[in-house]
Amino acid sequence: MEYLLFSKNRWIRIGQHTVFWLGHLLLFTVLSNTDFWTAVKEQLYNLPFRMIPVYLVFYWLFPRFLLQRSYFRFFLFSFLVIIIFAAVQSRLMYGMYAEHMEEEWSWTWIISNAVLTLYILALALALKLLRFWYHREKYIQELSNARMEAELKFLKAQVHPHFLFNTLNNLYTLTLKKSDHAPEVVEKLSDLLRYMSYDANHQTVLLSNEIEYLRNYISLEKIRYGDKLEIAFTVSGSTKGLQIAPLILIPFVENSFKHGVSGRLTACWITIHLTVEEKKLTFKVENSLPSNQEDVMGYKEGIGLKNVQRRLDLIYPDRHELKVSQSQESHLVILKMDLM
Repeated sequence: MEYLLFSKNRWIRIGQHTVFWLGHLLLFTVLSNTDFWTAVKEQLYNLPFRMIPVYLVFYWLFPRFLLQRSYFRFFLFSFLVIIIFAAVQSRLMYGMYAEHMEEEWSWTWIISNAVLTLYILALALALKLLRFWYHREKYIQELSNARMEAELKFLKAQVHPHFLFNTLNNLYTLTLKKSDHAPEVVEKLSDLLRYMSYDANHQTVLLSNEIEYLRNYISLEKIRYGDKLEIAFTVSGSTKGLQIAPLILIPFVENSFKHGVSGRLTACWITIHLTVEEKKLTFKVENSLPSNQEDVMGYKEGIGLKNVQRRLDLIYPDRHELKVSQSQESHLVILKMDLM
């Protein structure tokens, strides 16, 4: 039904106009006081004097004045068009109904025809404005979606560059040392890149795939930091069939490594809990704090959390809650969101 009402297809639009004028013809024929065929003849005679003003307003006055917000000129010229055609119609109708008219030029007939034309024009213009509003809103929505998609792609592209460079650096170091971990790093890095290049291009992915991506990421970081890092990652609840925006969780994990582990010489820890209950996800990331106060402030000043907050606002408006808190010993992020 929406397609039939608002389609831009030429033939459908011609059909819409045909139905409108046939409806007008039928309505005024039924309302006429004369017999059916006489009424049909009268309405067919009157039809051009209704159609021409309507299409003049539609395709000449509407784009030149109304869309340019020149309302006074639009209504003035519309009024003049209606009066002129009503006068011409009344003059020509004299030849058909001379015996019923007291004088050749009757203002009563002019006003009557003008009012009827105005009624038809108002109805047709209301339908045109509805159609115009629909396509304008659709265009604005498409433009908004395109901008949002472009912004999301830009934000998503910022997620991983530093991690990739660090991993390649570590892989190079492991290769030089001929470490047994080098093949494992290559395999997991390959899985991560495959996910980032293919799966992450979709609007949503399976939550189970996103969790597997987190596991691979954490495994690589464990190899990188070795024994100085104590990390726990737990998942509870059923994730079967649930969807989530790709790469929406990883920035919190990255931040915990970047600010809680990187550059520290002493032992440190990270705990990550993901809970799913009735399509509601709770994601908690807590890590020990560095002794360097500048690194602690980095949580508030870095672009990582701002980036993911913007993505959450775009993808999950009014469907998520993000809390960031900090004590003397640890930094805690809690994300709650409604899954798809």
